[in-house]
Order: sequence, then C-alpha cells, then structure tokens
Amino acid sequence: MIEWLENCSEKTKALTVRIFVDELVKFIRTNINEEIDMSEEEEIRNSILSSTENLESALLISKSMPAIKNDLIKQFQSDLENKIIHKPYEVIWDQNFHWGGKHSGFYFSFLKQQNKYLWFEFDGGFRGLKWGICRESENISRNETVWNEINLMMTTAFSGWSTTDDWWAWYSKDAEIGEDFGDWTISVRPWQEILGKTLADRFIAIVDKVYTLFDNRQHLLMPAQTVEIKSSS
Repeated sequence: MIEWLENCSEKTKALTVRIFVDELVKFIRTNINEEIDMSEEEEIRNSILSSTENLESALLISKSMPAIKNDLIKQFQSDLENKIIHKPYEVIWDQNFHWGGKHSGFYFSFLKQQNKYLWFEFDGGFRGLKWGICRESENISRNETVWNEINLMMTTAFSGWSTTDDWWAWYSKDAEIGEDFGDWTISVRPWQEILGKTLADRFIAIVDKVYTLFDNRQHLLMPAQTVEIKSSS
C-alpha cells in the first residue's frame, strides 16, 4: 500500500494532491505500521528538496505568504468587528496592526473617557503576544492603589504567568490564550482559526470575562480624579 501511494505521489503534478498523498503515507506509517517518523520540519524540507518542481512550488508559496497573511488579518478584523456589534464595548485597531508593526495590536473600550484599556499587543511581526490592562499613554501616571487592585483582580480571575510594570497594571503572555497563540510566525493555529472563523471567538471570550470582572469596578479604568471620587464616597 505504502509503495503504491509513494509511486502515485511521485507521478502527481499538483502540489496539493501530492502533499495529501504524502500525509496519507505518513499516517499509515505512524498509526498503522507504527514506524518511527522523522520530524515534520525535516520531512517538509526533504520533500521540497526532492525535485526542482517541488522547490519552485515552495518558493512560489513562500512568496505569496505575506499577502495571504495580510488577507487573513483583514478577515480576522472583520470577523471580530461583526461578532461584537451587539456587545457593550468596541474594538480599536492600531494602525500598524495589519502588517505586524512593533508594539502594535488592538484594544477594547468599555467606557467613555476611560484611560486604561484591555490591550492585546505584539512585540512586533506578530511575535510575543501579550494582553492585559494597559494605560492609554505615557501622560497617565501610575497610581499604585489602582495598579494593585487591578493586578489582584486579574491575577485572581486568570491563571497562568502574569506581571505588572509602569505601562501595564496587569499582563500575561499565556493566560487564557495558550502558548500556540504567542508567536504567529511559527504557529499555524492562529491562521487556521482565522480561516475557520473561530479565532475571534477566542478573544471575545476573554473580553467578555474582563468586561464582567470590571462591571462593578469601572472607576478603576477611569482617570485618577474619578477613582478618588469613587474611593471617598
């Protein structure tokens, strides 16, 4: 069976069909014949280098990937916006997010005049995703009382590694999101979920939870004078 499939793969011109046949052979070897399989990366590399046609196809695919990812990012933005139309919050996109600019991402606004937001931000190039409660600009000073209360709330509500700094009252790189979504340059999961129209739901679930968490503590997201008024009442 395997020999016959391998012969079919060698004679198949269409790259997508050849990849399917190769994956079928891999499945039979590992799941039925219980053969030890080489790493996925090595197998792909060997497949690409096995012929000039495969190499040409791989280079063409590689050349198309930036445009493909850009289209998928646009689809993600559209999916997210459409799915929160009837939600009590809105999403604001960083102007450099669509091409993976440094420290770019998107955030959610719960209230008018708030100056601390639920942010999802990449270090750059869709790497190093982190999320949490971040101040709007450097003009907003860190209020220790507010920072400590927000940090305690978020740490209690979300498991996983987290920390705080002058910009972020609380942030995490793995809480709720999962390690498959930290670096979109090496993980296929985010792109697969965008194509399947499910990635937006993953983010919305987090936003809904944070929105509910701050429902009775909205003053913590507001300017300092609002917090002082609330605390003294």
